[in-house]
Amino acid sequence: MKKYASAVFIAIIYLCITTSSCHATNGKIVFQQRPGKLLINIDSQTIATYVYEDSQILRPYFTGLKSLDGVQVTRNHPPLQT
Repeated sequence: MKKYASAVFIAIIYLCITTSSCHATNGKIVFQQRPGKLLINIDSQTIATYVYEDSQILRPYFTGLKSLDGVQVTRNHPPLQT
């Protein structure tokens, strides 16, 4: 898990830069370990999921990355049918 810490840190910094509400929050950041993934929560709101073990995608990736305003900044995974 230590080797993924820098990627998680970069994602959190990205969220702080891209949303103005990050500066106004005094929220608590919580990391929740799940099998093959790490959930990143601020004030009990999941803002990102870092997947490091996936049987279909062999590289680590973020999914469900959202600003603190709830705006999703990554594409859906799996893709939505249109």
